[in-house]
Amino acid sequence: MNQAIASFHAYTGGLQKGWKVLIHAAGSGVGQAAIQLTTLAGSEAIATAGTEEKLDAARKLGAVAGINYKSEDFSERVLELTQGTHILDVSNVCSV
Repeated sequence: MNQAIASFHAYTGGLQKGWKVLIHAAGSGVGQAAIQLTTLAGSEAIATAGTEEKLDAARKLGAVAGINYKSEDFSERVLELTQGTHILDVSNVCSV
């Protein structure tokens, strides 16, 4: 349990309520945990994955949007979803 609490604080320590967070590999266990932690911190998770099934699972966990990187240009889609505002790109959530 202490490791989970430490991971939560390490990941969410810099997040602020209302931020938008781009989470890659949302279908992985780490990606799914990142979605949940982002939501718990009061931020909005935007998920990327390679299948619609993985994106559906990400939405069920709290992602506000899903981007299929195999069929969409995720950089253009992120600009559309955020209306050009800043976003935190979580490319490597495994470094905790």
